[in-house]
Amino acid sequence: MKVKAATLALFAVGLLTGLTLIGPATGADGTTTTPTTTTTGSTTSSTPTTTTTQKATTGAQDTLTALSSTSVTVGSLTCAIGPSSPAVTFKVGDRVKIYCTSGVLAYIFAGDPPPPTTTAPPPPPPPATTTTSQPNVRNATGAQDAISALTSTSITVGPLTCAIGPSSPAVTFKLGDRVKIYCLDGVLGYIFAGDPLPAATTPTTTTAPPPPPRHGDDGRGNGAGAAPPQIQTRLGSIAAVGGGSITVDGLTCTVGASSPGLAGYSVGDDVGIGCANNVLVKLGLLQSRDDSAFKLAVRLGPVVSLGDGTITVGPLTCQLATTSPSVASFHVGDKVGVGCAGGILFMIGALPATPDSATPSQIKQELVQRFTGCVKRGAERCVVADVLRRAAHAKQTK
Repeated sequence: MKVKAATLALFAVGLLTGLTLIGPATGADGTTTTPTTTTTGSTTSSTPTTTTTQKATTGAQDTLTALSSTSVTVGSLTCAIGPSSPAVTFKVGDRVKIYCTSGVLAYIFAGDPPPPTTTAPPPPPPPATTTTSQPNVRNATGAQDAISALTSTSITVGPLTCAIGPSSPAVTFKLGDRVKIYCLDGVLGYIFAGDPLPAATTPTTTTAPPPPPRHGDDGRGNGAGAAPPQIQTRLGSIAAVGGGSITVDGLTCTVGASSPGLAGYSVGDDVGIGCANNVLVKLGLLQSRDDSAFKLAVRLGPVVSLGDGTITVGPLTCQLATTSPSVASFHVGDKVGVGCAGGILFMIGALPATPDSATPSQIKQELVQRFTGCVKRGAERCVVADVLRRAAHAKQTK
């Protein structure tokens, strides 16, 4: 019985050893089983040990640059196409992503789209200044003006001439065009259309209008604000006349551009004259002599005619000289009182509403007195409205 037991034990051990020595088929998944034998006493047993070997994996994502039935190349990675490799449905030029195991294609997919390509804007032109030469710094110059010379090898703009080299931009402008250029180390680097010239402006001269005439402006240079010229008057016989002057009662007046004419006047004629700054401004024959020895004609009544340099009140006609009071506010038919000295209107005023036949004789006397005072003061014209009002009031209270 002991012999049989020993024989069975040896048989079992031999059978187990034969089974563990049967290895996996060639080409299995890199798993190797190594038997381990353990002997204890009279009994020996074996335990298998399994070891797994990792395979190298590589990948790439780029354009498929080469493809054949046995290999594929993506970027810098080339993998063999084996029986276990997936079918390659892409073509050369497609962007793909591949993974290879131990140099054999294992996976292939469509690649991610490449990032968008951005084009950086061109750098701004350098400032139109000359930089001092330094190591590794280019000398930049610029000018803006009309093209004065242009050949295949050079261009001149204003005072600046630059060579046209292989790196220079194409010059599409022509002679006379206004351009802006920049040159680097004397070689044309940039050229643009120049800024337009500023519009020429013509200075304008504004002449202020002359100020409106004020009281005392006689139109012969005595402007606004100037004091009225001193009027000197004389009544009497002409002592001398001719040669551009007239003398009456010791007063000699020269004849100016606006003076009344001397034609028709002779030595001995009784006249009235007025001079402003020794220039004759009024002249007329005397018509009558009143009791105060002043030659004066006074008339009260309606205006019969007005125009052509005269005014007629009743039978009295007075000339309108430059020194006569204004008659602009009077019209034919207006009732007025006038005074003429030497035939020239010297005073005028509107009569109050009183009957013509009721005019008191004192009106004439007051007008004569007013005239006498004006002549003594050398006044150019007399104001008589107050005289006429007082006379009318005196008549109404009688």
